[in-house]
Amino acid sequence: MPDDQHLAIQNSWVLSYRPTQVLTALLAVIDGIGAARDLSWVSMESPQAVPGLTLPARPDGTSDDSQTVAVLTTYRQGRRSARRLADCHPHGTRLQWW
Repeated sequence: MPDDQHLAIQNSWVLSYRPTQVLTALLAVIDGIGAARDLSWVSMESPQAVPGLTLPARPDGTSDDSQTVAVLTTYRQGRRSARRLADCHPHGTRLQWW
């Protein structure tokens, strides 16, 4: 993708099907790209199915029992920031926006 275009990544329930070493390698690649250029990453994954993935806590402070968490991770000028967008059912039957 050209450097003057904003890079966006999206995934939904794909990381839970990969071994931990693949997840670790993928996160390192995303962090490396984010260190070099701005990007936005929207992910929808399960806290229980992807234990190595760091997800922002629930804004209401309750325990994390969500089946799926939608997260926006941005990299701006090399700085990473993550914001929890919603908790939802893996197939979209329930959605709680934050």
